Amino acid sequence: MRLTLVHTGGTIGMSESDAGLVPDPDFVGRLLAEGALPEGTDVVELAPLLDSANVGPVEWQLIVDAVVAAIERGADAVVVLHGTDTLAFTAAALSLALPIVLREVDRPARVVLTGAQHPLYGADGAHDADAEANLRDALAAAQVLAAAPTQTSASGSAQAPEVGTAGAVGVFVQFGGRLLPGLHVSKISSVSAQGFVATNGRRDSFAAAGAVDGASGGRLEFGAFAPHEIGVAMVYPGVTAAQLDAALGNGPAAVLCCFGSGAVPSGTPGVEDVLRQHARRQAVVAISQSGHGGVHLRAYAAAAPLQTAGVVDGRDLTLEAALAALHVALACGLYGAGAADFVAAVAGQSAS
Repeated sequence: MRLTLVHTGGTIGMSESDAGLVPDPDFVGRLLAEGALPEGTDVVELAPLLDSANVGPVEWQLIVDAVVAAIERGADAVVVLHGTDTLAFTAAALSLALPIVLREVDRPARVVLTGAQHPLYGADGAHDADAEANLRDALAAAQVLAAAPTQTSASGSAQAPEVGTAGAVGVFVQFGGRLLPGLHVSKISSVSAQGFVATNGRRDSFAAAGAVDGASGGRLEFGAFAPHEIGVAMVYPGVTAAQLDAALGNGPAAVLCCFGSGAVPSGTPGVEDVLRQHARRQAVVAISQSGHGGVHLRAYAAAAPLQTAGVVDGRDLTLEAALAALHVALACGLYGAGAADFVAAVAGQSAS
């Protein structure tokens, strides 16, 4: 069994300085010197190391490239060390991109992301217990995932057993003693050792993009993540049509964060017109601000303007997953209705 550790940066690999926490250039060396990694583990370190607050689509591509290269070299599973601030966004992006990218090399993705709220090595050299546990558990999870052959369906597409079982494929987040499905993860605390949850109680490791790609007959061609302008607009009491218009932006896509099951303040003058105008020129995806349940655009009359305008029902997609799905669609050359259809398909597979 071959494992690869990809160190992208983040708090887990930082150390104290006069200016605050900074990447520790000796972090990987200390891991190796202590024998903290399974024998034979390959190590890849991004240069420069990244503060996750600065991780976006361009950096996602660097991580995708590192993971794919590791798998092409024979890695059975890959552990990615990542800062916690944007870890959930990266996990969603990898969940959706890797099944498409790896189709060309006919290899499954078994990827586990982890990080920590505190550096592994304290100023006195002592180990932080939570950071140490996250690293240890992520390595153990990767070994379990890689321990059995991939299960396949009658059509030959990869099937993902229950999270944490041998042979499972996909992208996962190991944090606070829990292995979570990468497409459904959100950060809920900046201090807790259990800072991440799987929204809507998700425990499946189903790779939605793989299913969508399979349904397309494998016609999707992933180019590369790029810094597309994707608007994010949030409805709130008192929001005006002009504010929504500005937040949705002028890029190729946008996410609309709605009340509850998909309600918007349709009684506010101009809101319906703004939604119609943007849905005509952008792929606009509706998601819920609620952490559980998702949107159901047919549930309330207050959501009717979204259906009429052609806004995509994002169902139980998180903001992280919706943004990632739009970026993956654009990386595959899908714009407008094509991007909207891709995200709708991902949302449908995700909620099935």
